Amino acid sequence: AITTAITDNFGKLVLKDIDKSALGTLIAECDKCTLDDYVNDANWTTFQSKLTEAKVVYNNAELTTILQQATVDTAKGNLETAKGNLNALSGANYTALNKLISDFEGLTETNYTSVSWGSANTAYLAAKEVPTNLKSNNQKTIDDAATALDNAIKALVEADANYTTLENLYNAVKDYVQGDYASGWSAFAEALATAKGLLDNKNLKAKDQKTVDDAYTALNN
Repeated sequence: AITTAITDNFGKLVLKDIDKSALGTLIAECDKCTLDDYVNDANWTTFQSKLTEAKVVYNNAELTTILQQATVDTAKGNLETAKGNLNALSGANYTALNKLISDFEGLTETNYTSVSWGSANTAYLAAKEVPTNLKSNNQKTIDDAATALDNAIKALVEADANYTTLENLYNAVKDYVQGDYASGWSAFAEALATAKGLLDNKNLKAKDQKTVDDAYTALNN
């Protein structure tokens, strides 16, 4: 009778359900980990393996009672350790690219031929499109953009200064005769000589256009 009573009482005991909630939360967090943030090394491989194992445990319908909790806890602990051992990627180095972008932005378009400027501007726009938050695993993307822009800047061809207006004025006044003028000839002759020197050489670039323009102004006054 005593044995029967004990058996009946034990028969009324109900085991607690297994708790997989913490493991499920951890799995969800780990699913967000990608190679955009971590180094693809042995630790990443181990992490992927432990994540797979944890999912198998989490989805195992046969694990239902508290007596099997240790299996869940072990899977969770292994995954936590693997996640903690991941090597986070550092930020990529933009120093060279940013300097080249700044250098190009400091240039003046009219100082260069349209063809060479067009090529450089294309490389510049491509450089500006490079995302600013890349990690070290994407360093090549940044380096390639920097190389393309650097080469394009080095390939820029300086445009020649524009002598047309000065030349037209010079041709119009070069045959003036000193005896026809009562005053001002000295300044005119000096301006004429300066203009002739510039026109004879025509070796100035667009960046020196002011020299040509100043000669025109002096001769025209």
